[in-house]
Amino acid sequence: MYHKNDAGIGIKHFLGAVILLVVSSVAAQDDFFTLWQCIQQAVQHSYQLQADSALVESARNRYYTERTSYFPHIFGELAHDQLFYQPYNFRQQLVGGTLEWESGAALLGSARAAQELVRARRASQQETELYLIRRISHLYFSILQKEINIELLNTRVKLLQEHLQVSRALWKAGTRTELDVLQTRNALEIVKEKILTTEMERDNQRQELARLMNLPDYRSLHLKRYRINLDTLEKKVDWDAFHLNQYPGLQALEFRRRAQQLRQREVTATLFPSFQFRGGYQVDRDPTAEGNYWLVGVGLRFPLYQWGKSSYQRQKIQAEARELQFRENHLHRELEIQASNLRDKLQKLHHLIRLQQERLKINEKAFQYARANYQAGLITNLDYLAAQQALTENQLQITRSHLEYLRYFIDFLLLTNQMELIKSWD
Repeated sequence: MYHKNDAGIGIKHFLGAVILLVVSSVAAQDDFFTLWQCIQQAVQHSYQLQADSALVESARNRYYTERTSYFPHIFGELAHDQLFYQPYNFRQQLVGGTLEWESGAALLGSARAAQELVRARRASQQETELYLIRRISHLYFSILQKEINIELLNTRVKLLQEHLQVSRALWKAGTRTELDVLQTRNALEIVKEKILTTEMERDNQRQELARLMNLPDYRSLHLKRYRINLDTLEKKVDWDAFHLNQYPGLQALEFRRRAQQLRQREVTATLFPSFQFRGGYQVDRDPTAEGNYWLVGVGLRFPLYQWGKSSYQRQKIQAEARELQFRENHLHRELEIQASNLRDKLQKLHHLIRLQQERLKINEKAFQYARANYQAGLITNLDYLAAQQALTENQLQITRSHLEYLRYFIDFLLLTNQMELIKSWD
């Protein structure tokens, strides 16, 4: 026999769990990965981030290399000469050294361009990390959503199995036809197929997440389920101050533009004179000379004419700097559009979820009436199945809306440099 209160058991569980975002864990929390733990482990084992880290180290060593031009370079010299004259021949040996200093590099600080490129590489690495965090977060909540969907579909399987027993009893009693039994069995098999499909999608995503986290077996990956109220969550977000200037992709372009502008100092530095100081000891075996002697010299080298080379180099650098400035302006505009669109989508999604929750109450009552009316012979079996289907679809729509909301919400946090809020969920 049907009881009116039985119809609301699955609904109450759903309202107490999904409306607050996702249901709470029933197992020990120590066995579950939190969102931030998944992110940290994926970041730690990311080959792309390790490659970016190597690029940062390479850029840093390039800066150190270019900075060495600020200081005098010292060269040693060893020479042996064998001189042949008609009356006689003799040998000369030289032991000496040269100190050379490029004044332009030191006076203009030409290595600062390479220093800006180090910052640009580091910003690019941070941008890669943001992409990884976004991917991990989307996978995390998509897996949780599918787990909830499987639970909802399993609840419907139980309801259909109970209804199948009733429809068989009524058919045997002669009050209903066998068509009701066949329709119910068909609906039951369709739901089982949906469960299997959802489980396959969930396991594929669990495998992907486990691989990113460098876990040997995805079946050991269990995720913590959060209870997050959307109203409370939105109060913690700064919706107006986008902080777009701190977005790593924008900073990378800014540092590269600065590096290009500073490269003009490198061109100017080549026009400065370089100083040379030489010295050594000459061993002279010439029988007509006065013997060995010491050498000391000073030299100055500077360019006179290079056919406009420095001018063309400056023009090239300026053009590349303008290109980076335009790209920076373009990205800043796109980020503003994205942030504005995300904020608008989140507001509309929140309103949509409230409407879906109101419709859920209506579908719950409709399902209760359908159960009672079917037993009383007032509606057909298809009417009952349609009411149950509408209720389940309504529940699944709410979970999908929550997942979509979370994806946009995480994108907004990462875009506006408010990632600390993700850490606070743990």
